[in-house]
Amino acid sequence: MQALNTPEAQALLPVADCLVRKSVWLLGGDGWAYDIGFGGLDHVLGSGRNVNVLVLDTEVYSNTGGQMSKATPRGAVAKFAMGGKRTAKKDLAMEAVSYGYVYVARVALGSSDTHTVKAFTEAEAHDGPSLIIAYSTALRTVTTCPWDWTSRRRRCFRVTGR
Repeated sequence: MQALNTPEAQALLPVADCLVRKSVWLLGGDGWAYDIGFGGLDHVLGSGRNVNVLVLDTEVYSNTGGQMSKATPRGAVAKFAMGGKRTAKKDLAMEAVSYGYVYVARVALGSSDTHTVKAFTEAEAHDGPSLIIAYSTALRTVTTCPWDWTSRRRRCFRVTGR
């Protein structure tokens, strides 16, 4: 607009930033979305406003070293659930879908880049709230089990990320 030297262009210059569509993204982990921040997340999704939400779902409380949470699936082993979690994982996607106007997608980061990009593109294009639940591993809680060929059994060890 600065290159245009017409009176109309100069009159629009002070409000030029308001003419560009803004993209608003909220980013949080599953501890926030499924538990402590759920009330706020539900309020945002229920508002009908054009806002995008990305939830990084590790299925445990990653900041506490992998404790069981509402995002942990039934039967999964985690801290405080060594025998397997007894209750089902909270279905955040279905709660959002129940509004009827929220775009919801689930992706697995690192699995299908095409699907992930498509979900982000569709969420951005949706006129209203959108929710992307992205399954992502937490480095501190990843367990690797390489095959021990000498004893023909798996040796599992914890990757600490340090």
